[in-house]
Amino acid sequence: EYNTALAYQKDLEKQYKLLASISEIYMTMHLLDIENDIITEFSSTESVKKYVNHSSDAVNQMRNVMMNTVIPQDVEAALAFTDLTTISERLGSKKTIIDEFRGKHRGWFSAQFIVVDRDESGKITRLVFTTQNIDEMKKEQEKLIALSSVDQLTQLKNRHAYEMKIDELMQKEVFGIENNS
Repeated sequence: EYNTALAYQKDLEKQYKLLASISEIYMTMHLLDIENDIITEFSSTESVKKYVNHSSDAVNQMRNVMMNTVIPQDVEAALAFTDLTTISERLGSKKTIIDEFRGKHRGWFSAQFIVVDRDESGKITRLVFTTQNIDEMKKEQEKLIALSSVDQLTQLKNRHAYEMKIDELMQKEVFGIENNS
């Protein structure tokens, strides 16, 4: 038993070292131990750190950070995405899920859950949660969309622009969807 425990401890140390080295490419990176309700920070920003309350549980810490760092229009979606009480069901058999939100301090960012461990029944026990700044990518994407909607010779809107507008109007009419962008 001692050798098994020692091997397990060494394996955990390797995993932590690997996560620490990977964390440098992300804006934030945290290991979430769902079973023990523990969050381990590998990298973070000051705008996130000031909303972390280590005396509260992981679910409430995640909620508090999202409520205070995401713009009001995206808070509901961010809270749904980061809800740790439903993460096993939402991930199902997938290894990762990702979504994009607008932050109050740094613009657009992607948030991602990556499964590390599951128990025998398939329930997630440990996850990595990362955020990455994608503001520049979103700005480039907006430029490309704008360019794809205008005829370069006449500078008038093209057929693609009108098709996008028709789709937008149909969604508003059929589904009652408002475009907040």
